[in-house]
Amino acid sequence: IVFLTQLIAYFSFFLNTSVADVAQLNLYPKLIYIFCLVTVLITAAGYLINDYFDEVADLHNKKSNKLSKYTNLRYYFILVTLGFGAALWIAIQLGHAGLAVIYLFCVYLLYLYSASWKKRVLIGNMLVSTFCAAVYLIFAFAESKYLSSLGDRDLIFQLVLFSLFAYLISMIREVIKDLEDIEGDHLAGYLTLPIVHGKKSAHQLVIGHAVLLLAVISFWIVRYNNISNLLLILVFSVTMFTSIGYIIIKLYYQQTNYTNLSRISKYMMLAGFLLLMITRWN
Repeated sequence: IVFLTQLIAYFSFFLNTSVADVAQLNLYPKLIYIFCLVTVLITAAGYLINDYFDEVADLHNKKSNKLSKYTNLRYYFILVTLGFGAALWIAIQLGHAGLAVIYLFCVYLLYLYSASWKKRVLIGNMLVSTFCAAVYLIFAFAESKYLSSLGDRDLIFQLVLFSLFAYLISMIREVIKDLEDIEGDHLAGYLTLPIVHGKKSAHQLVIGHAVLLLAVISFWIVRYNNISNLLLILVFSVTMFTSIGYIIIKLYYQQTNYTNLSRISKYMMLAGFLLLMITRWN
């Protein structure tokens, strides 16, 4: 899913425009697939190292992990090495050494997240959400020459706005997951937001982010609506607004079926992504 969403976003932002000069694109047509694969390798490695450090909490939260700790660690180093090799190759091809440095920096931050930061109030949540936003925002770095030559500031604004959407929706899901896992996290000694400041504070944070998300999506639809895809936009808009409204109402009235809310947030992420992409389809 990570591979497809990043690839679709790239094609939507950089190839779905009448003024696009594909000859000036750095990643298209060959490197974009390897670029997205690197993102997948970072994500998979992040899951493995997270499982390695999260064994106690997962046991209490009744989350099964089919791999042993040391198998996780072995696969983690394999994926990190493969990812770095691919990132380094892309950096050499583009003459962009910064891309390889960014890869190592991301791997290091995800390690810190799994080892320590996810156990602290909001630091881990914000880091994961920032990574979700960076999955799309990094295109601005990789294609900086193209964006400069294009001179289209609105395209950059759209990319930033889309990244903000990814950040907000990820924060909503991350905090809901903390609420869902509160018992196991407490026994494992974690200091997440609902453990330290209570469920009500966590509910308020999710509601605040949900309201901001509604504002971002509403602005996007009004500003970048596509009449030719009006029916699809209407369907996904109703799905998105209904899901966000449901989460806000449930948390406002302190209802605590967090597993259900977590499941809804997954569908909400997909519906929101499709909604924003559809507005760019000609």
